[in-house]
Amino acid sequence: MTDTSTTTPATESAPATPEEAAARLAELQQDPAWVDKLLAGSDPKVASQFQTLTEMQASKPAGRFESAMAGSEGRPFEMTDEEHPLTTRQLGGGIKGLREAGLNDDTIRELFSGRKAGKDEYRAVENFMNKLKGDQDWVRRLLAGDHEAKRQLTLGSIVLAAGMAEE
Repeated sequence: MTDTSTTTPATESAPATPEEAAARLAELQQDPAWVDKLLAGSDPKVASQFQTLTEMQASKPAGRFESAMAGSEGRPFEMTDEEHPLTTRQLGGGIKGLREAGLNDDTIRELFSGRKAGKDEYRAVENFMNKLKGDQDWVRRLLAGDHEAKRQLTLGSIVLAAGMAEE
């Protein structure tokens, strides 16, 4: 009996794109037997398959945003246009500031996704920000450079600046 969980069936073509390689790798990672063989290093075919898929997945060129998230400064000369209004270096500076303000990478990705808040979420943030701005202690802490107050202001401002989604 042959174990076929570690090889690509003859009827299934090899991935042709980085996205297909990522999908195949994700599929294989759900197979406990495949993962065990990979971690144990006991099957050269599994190791080769993992290497091939990982390299193919990584061959997808990163966009400016992902490059900036990874700390790259981009090319020495980058053109900006409607699709890319900021250079990788400019994006990186903004990302650095957001991280310093206490935002995690998932929140930063959501910010750059362009998602607008739903009506209820927008109103809740708007009310929360108005409450904070009316709290003299919070304003005093913000002006004194309190990290948590700055983070709250940054997050609230992001939601309000993005606007409300049309429902």
